[in-house]
Amino acid sequence: MQYFITRCVFFRCAFFLCFFLCFSFISSKNPLFAQKEPFKIGGVTEEEVRMTNYEKDKNAPAVILYEYGAYEHKVDTKENYIKGFLSVKKRIKIFSDTKYATVLLYVRNNARLEDVEGYAYNWENGKIQKSKMEKNAIFKKKYNQYWDEFKFLIPNVKAGTVIEYAYTEAGTYYQHIPTWYFQHGIPTIWSEYRTALCGISDFIIGTKVENPFHIKETKTSSNGLRVRNTKDELVEGTVLHRWVQKDVPAFVIEQFMTCEEDYLSKVYFYPNEVVYANQSLNQTFMPSWEKLIERLLQDNEFGGLIHQKEQFSDIILPLIKDKNTPKEKMIAIFEYVKNNFKCENEHGNYNIFAEKNITELLQSKKGNTQEINLLLIGLLKEANLDANPIITSTRNNGAVEPELKSTAQFNYVAVFVEITPTENYLLDATESYYQIDIINQNALNNLALLVKPQSQYKWLQLQKRNAIKSSSIHIENITLSKENDTFWKESTVKFSGYNATYVRKYVNDSQKNNIYDSTKYYKFKNFHKIEPTLAGTMESVSKERAQINGDIVYITPMLDYTQKINPFKQENRKLQIDFIHPYETAQYMTFTIPEMYKIEELPKNLKTKTNDESVKFEFLVQKMGENKIQVINKIQINRAKFLPEEYQMLKDFYAQIVAKHQEQIVLKKK
Repeated sequence: MQYFITRCVFFRCAFFLCFFLCFSFISSKNPLFAQKEPFKIGGVTEEEVRMTNYEKDKNAPAVILYEYGAYEHKVDTKENYIKGFLSVKKRIKIFSDTKYATVLLYVRNNARLEDVEGYAYNWENGKIQKSKMEKNAIFKKKYNQYWDEFKFLIPNVKAGTVIEYAYTEAGTYYQHIPTWYFQHGIPTIWSEYRTALCGISDFIIGTKVENPFHIKETKTSSNGLRVRNTKDELVEGTVLHRWVQKDVPAFVIEQFMTCEEDYLSKVYFYPNEVVYANQSLNQTFMPSWEKLIERLLQDNEFGGLIHQKEQFSDIILPLIKDKNTPKEKMIAIFEYVKNNFKCENEHGNYNIFAEKNITELLQSKKGNTQEINLLLIGLLKEANLDANPIITSTRNNGAVEPELKSTAQFNYVAVFVEITPTENYLLDATESYYQIDIINQNALNNLALLVKPQSQYKWLQLQKRNAIKSSSIHIENITLSKENDTFWKESTVKFSGYNATYVRKYVNDSQKNNIYDSTKYYKFKNFHKIEPTLAGTMESVSKERAQINGDIVYITPMLDYTQKINPFKQENRKLQIDFIHPYETAQYMTFTIPEMYKIEELPKNLKTKTNDESVKFEFLVQKMGENKIQVINKIQINRAKFLPEEYQMLKDFYAQIVAKHQEQIVLKKK
């Protein structure tokens, strides 16, 4: 995949303080926009309607025939302010899956959705029949505090239909230039995006594409937008871009990948960070992460929540008065925040800047992720602990690119505490069941930036920390019933790391939703304690059963833990394999068989590992006297990420596990 970042900088005047400016607008067409559009709404052909499959992907449930987006900076006449306007047109041929006739859009709530239209075209009685979407088929609801959700349903859609729709997203903030995706879950024959950006703008433009652009153009024009600044100097001009991708294959979601955002072919925009000297209109562009971090720490909505000594001292003193070591103090403060503040992130909407001030947060005891973790940092600092923010991008937001110097790519805040140069911890106080060195697993994504003043910042690879390795250990005493084919199990379990977190979350959610009473299942000794290992016991009947055939009994020894399916099914892999974190699982199982049976056959033992020991598998079966059999199964994945070139190795590794787990113990009646 080709990856490019370019910087689009023209006339350095005060675009970012444009509310101080007065505007004039020239209505003449920008030359790039004046070029012929790739298709027109209503121009559906007989060939498109009668099309039965897409030659380059005959199994595709649908194909995008054309999609066209045009984004333009212009003065919003309703507000007399530079705004963004995005017009989109799309034509889709549906072969089998009619879900593509339901259009779902997320529009910033500072914008308007205008000029919505939709049509369906079917071949009936030897001609094209057109159906129009009515206005009452458009539904709007609030998604969260930043976005509105629009859904519209195109009528009379069935296998073979061609649909078209168009809309304009009007009045967005000028710096919110939408990302354009050339790739989707279905193939695309033609995808085109054009932008006309005010010449005084400063944007970093990035592109990720699998194949070279069919068309890629950049021009400047004196037509379009003219701006007069406060010195009455006229600044004019428009920067024009055009990108076209042809015959883009469908994006296939693969097991153990980060998110589509990291791999989809797209073009995206970030406003360049800018500060002002002495409140003047002279811009100073940030050349380094050092200055960017300096600005973050001075920002009232970020660093401002950390330095609140007058409000933190009364909280801290009773928490640490009897604590002797830095770690004890850290744990006490961590537990206080976890158990006294409720995290509220609507629809997983993450950000790094706080919305509440410290007074509101302390009074309400409610906040979003960044507010709660920034509060935790402030309290830790008040206890003289070296605590600092870590900012990263969640997995569904895409990976951080260090060369792209912009805070816009970050959306999650966690906490990093350094006790000594060799003793450090990750903290995340947004869930009561999070332990030390556990943060939201969605934030375990590529790189994170440790925000420290005076050029002490660091890039961290959280997925490589030994502390995040997780394990599940099961010790089972299993008795085969004399009367039937069932197995009675007495289990002792130990979960650590993220596996302990998953169990705690599952039990919490189950109790909250009245799914079950956990005391009927595992009885945990330390469910609510800070200990990283979660231990419990359980007695149960296995859902798996022995197979009895006359005098012969067949037992698949892994029972409920059997790996039945290889998660890696594709022939080849294009994407990196990401397990989120290293992990190991182990089962120590002792079978007691009735005295009426003798052991006839056991599976063969197997030990295998890669040269670097990044993956290991051990399967051992042995007799323990006349009526006992011990089975040991261990699987270790010792690093989180693997390259596409290692895919075949992982596929073969899991194939061995699946095959070995199918082997059986054979008993015969004496």
